[in-house]
Amino acid sequence: HVEGDVEYPQTPPAGGDHNAYWLNCGVYTEPVPNVNAVHSLEHGAVWVTYDPAQVSDDEVAKLEAALPSTYTLLSPYEGMDTPIALSAWNAQLKIDSADDERIEEFIKTYWNSTSAPVPNAPCTGAVRRLRPAGRRAAGASATASVTRGLCPPRSRERALQDPVRRSPL
Repeated sequence: HVEGDVEYPQTPPAGGDHNAYWLNCGVYTEPVPNVNAVHSLEHGAVWVTYDPAQVSDDEVAKLEAALPSTYTLLSPYEGMDTPIALSAWNAQLKIDSADDERIEEFIKTYWNSTSAPVPNAPCTGAVRRLRPAGRRAAGASATASVTRGLCPPRSRERALQDPVRRSPL
């Protein structure tokens, strides 16, 4: 785990150094920090990003509807070289449309996958940035906050000893 920003070889990142706090999985209406989202990928999450300049609200709604309710992140990511990117640990698919048939296969392959370094580790209880869309209480602050602790240091060893693969959908 590192502090501060990380320069990643691809945009959006699909693994690498990351912050000690993961990002709570959910749907976000504002960009999220790479270093926290990458930590969620380490836990087996799939991060779906879209360039708001290239993707309509209807397509965002289609993306959200296609995602399982856990171990996924959906967030805008400005300036991408593609309208939509699906990222998992060491895997990425760039697509032009929310109607692309490969979305379902990517999710089935990488969602909560045991190929992630720390599969089945939490995807909640750490960093909340602009609470997931539609879940903010009236008058609630839109600032980032940290709630509970760090990734357990022995999670990787436990996961390797007793991997569990859940049904993707």
